Amino acid sequence: MVYKNFNKSKQSLRGSVLAQSLTIVGVLCVLIGGGLTAFFGFQNHTETPVISTPQVNETVIETQQKPTEPEIKEIETIVAKPESVVVIAPKPIEPPALTEQQIQAKAKIARLLAQCQENLDAKRLTSSRTGKTALSCYKDVLALEADNEDAVQGLKNIEEVYLGLAEKAFKRNKLNKVKTYMASIEKVDPESTILADLKQRVETARLLPRCKRYLDNRSLTSGKRGTALSCYQKVLELDAENETAHVGLQTIEQLYIDWAKIELENKRLSKVKNYIASIEKVNPQSTALVELKQLLADAEQ
Repeated sequence: MVYKNFNKSKQSLRGSVLAQSLTIVGVLCVLIGGGLTAFFGFQNHTETPVISTPQVNETVIETQQKPTEPEIKEIETIVAKPESVVVIAPKPIEPPALTEQQIQAKAKIARLLAQCQENLDAKRLTSSRTGKTALSCYKDVLALEADNEDAVQGLKNIEEVYLGLAEKAFKRNKLNKVKTYMASIEKVDPESTILADLKQRVETARLLPRCKRYLDNRSLTSGKRGTALSCYQKVLELDAENETAHVGLQTIEQLYIDWAKIELENKRLSKVKNYIASIEKVNPQSTALVELKQLLADAEQ
């Protein structure tokens, strides 16, 4: 009896499971059929509503928008390696072609410069029997081309030659010769720095013998025709480092110091005062002044 009831229950259970399975299959068929209908309806642009869920659509959109891994690598390669920029250098501007007149002028300048150098080598500088000189030649070049470097340098070379000749004349103490060379330099360039220097040296050389005469004659700080003090001061105005002039002033100072001491011994104090005043004219910073003034004060007491 029990066994029969169990068999009935077992058959009933199998029927229930079978019914449920059929129900699930039916539902799946309906869903699949609806999906296909919606898909083909969308393809044919029909007005049949599409049965879909938001989750399915979002998945499809995300799948369509997300780039694949090869595409990502390609984008990274493009960003990492930008295209190189090719710079095209501008074409150089060619100078305009010389005219026939300019070509002839260039040729003439070249011939003149050769003649100028020949005159310079032959020491035909500013005067010659034929009248052809380096000076006139270089000036002809500059008349054709005002900034010609060879001609400008050629004029400086002429000055240098005369400077060398003047130096030799200085050593032989031939000041008149030096003045002649100075006149030639003045023809080349009246504003020449070489000319200015030579003028200063000539004046200094002319003054020094005169200063020596004043010193020998003891016309030190006073005299009708001139004094050694003023003469040496003029020399130093021309040449501040002139050793002869500095020695001359030191000699004047020492003479007054020696004379002042002699007069102190002889008690001629007025003479001592005069010599002290003369020393102050020659060298206000003289170290002997303090000593002499103290000796004078002691003698006056």
